[in-house]
Amino acid sequence: MHKCKHTGRYLRKLSVDRLNNDELAKVTAIAVHYDKGRKRTFYGWVTVTQEVATQDGRDLEPSPQPGNPYHADIVLPASVSLDKKVCQKHAAALAADARWKDRAPL
Repeated sequence: MHKCKHTGRYLRKLSVDRLNNDELAKVTAIAVHYDKGRKRTFYGWVTVTQEVATQDGRDLEPSPQPGNPYHADIVLPASVSLDKKVCQKHAAALAADARWKDRAPL
């Protein structure tokens, strides 16, 4: 979870992309285009399964963005405090099951 740059409060949402092996080339093209505008090189994703993303009361909400129909948010449960330790607990749980996924060749 990250802090809002305006309020300094932790946010309930973690921005992610929904990956589907059948459409990996399309998602890669979107990510490469986005990062090129930011003068970065896109190599791939750190991934978690939908099952892991939705453990401990978290939800996975599709939230398409302009130019990225694959965008989603992992959302902390509304009942959870947003203090740093609680956010770190959720982040650690997600990281423990995370795996690297290389981008598709273009």
